[in-house]
Amino acid sequence: MASFDVILVGASVRAAAMSARRAGLRPYGIDLFAVVDLSAIAPVRLCPIERYPEDLPRLLAEAPQVPWIYTGGLENHPDLIEELAEIRPLWGNPGRVLRSLRSPIELARLLSAWGFRMPETRPLSSLPLEREELRDWLIKPFRSAAGLGICRAEQLSSLSDPQKRSSYCQRYVVGVPMSTLYCSDGTPGGTQWIGNTRQLIGEPWCNAPEFRYCGNIAPIDLPPMLALRFGSQALQSGSPCRSGAATKLPAENLGAVLVREFGLRGLFGVDWLLDAYGESWILEVNPRYTASLELLEFATGRAWLLDHAEAFSAKKVRRTSSGLQQDHRDDSRSPGTSSRCFGKSSRSLGTSSRCFGKAIVYARDSGEVPLSGLWNVAAADADDPWHCPTYADIPHPGTRMEAGWPVLSVLAQAPTFEEVLRALQWRRQALPMG
Repeated sequence: MASFDVILVGASVRAAAMSARRAGLRPYGIDLFAVVDLSAIAPVRLCPIERYPEDLPRLLAEAPQVPWIYTGGLENHPDLIEELAEIRPLWGNPGRVLRSLRSPIELARLLSAWGFRMPETRPLSSLPLEREELRDWLIKPFRSAAGLGICRAEQLSSLSDPQKRSSYCQRYVVGVPMSTLYCSDGTPGGTQWIGNTRQLIGEPWCNAPEFRYCGNIAPIDLPPMLALRFGSQALQSGSPCRSGAATKLPAENLGAVLVREFGLRGLFGVDWLLDAYGESWILEVNPRYTASLELLEFATGRAWLLDHAEAFSAKKVRRTSSGLQQDHRDDSRSPGTSSRCFGKSSRSLGTSSRCFGKAIVYARDSGEVPLSGLWNVAAADADDPWHCPTYADIPHPGTRMEAGWPVLSVLAQAPTFEEVLRALQWRRQALPMG
């Protein structure tokens, strides 16, 4: 009987399974799609979408007796996380941490005390009702992932009462969508900056609605002041910056602050905006593995899922498969060694000489996946975890896709941000579906 090292659970676990392979771990998957390139590298149990996430306890109980990791969306279900953690050991942040992070108003208060900004955030009941003022606000669900359910405040009347009760409002800020990834052993001093990405949000060429997440380009080089704030350059530990002045540096970088205040451990990401004045605005914290990590693993040559596993294990995690030939875990890597390619900048701070990008293509109309296509070659190459494919998350031929569903991902690598973006757009246009 085959043996495994980790179970990956979530809506889509293909990227996490490849990260596990790069870390020398043998994955077992449970997700909604069981895509071709996941099935090629790991056993996977399909959870029917109409029984997600309610069926996860049963599926996990039937899985191998090894630890499990959750991916996007499950952080919205802290009670379920606790139930699943009773079935198999959890390599991830527990329910109590998730509950504390899901209050955007409390998050804004704590970050302000440390000198970080969030857009003004209020209960929905205090949303300004004048039409002119509504234009400046967004409505966001407390439980959301990938931008699902976010809308402009002018659409308030179209929401049902349950939707209104489960939402809050946030002032709309115009800016470039960004994200920063960290990995921590649970202490501020043991929090490592991994890298920054430029997010792709609401891209028409991906058939994505206005606020829908549709990918990333990485790594991104930040200006010096922002690099200090987000951790790609070192800051000394200290106490909060109580003035809250936007121009004053916080005493600790953002990752260390979040670990100190919320007890985060392992991999986590932060979504934020960079406005036209060079100011950063924190939007939300994703307290788990994020799908953009694979791009930073390609860029840095480091298998970060092993660091994540060891943050939760009482002993050193044993690598049981080969796949680490490109892992740089033994290199001395100081903050700032892999960032690159923001806008027209081609300045490199170290090891990475290329940018990597991924874009999710959504179905414009309902229909079935063709029997063959350009993605067939990418599926055949899925066994090499360090190979950056041209297509990923490949659906099985004949799969029924409804309008708005994710169809597949296109990936690209090139020396600059602009070249990666053009390559992603070209590969998307070459698709016969979507």
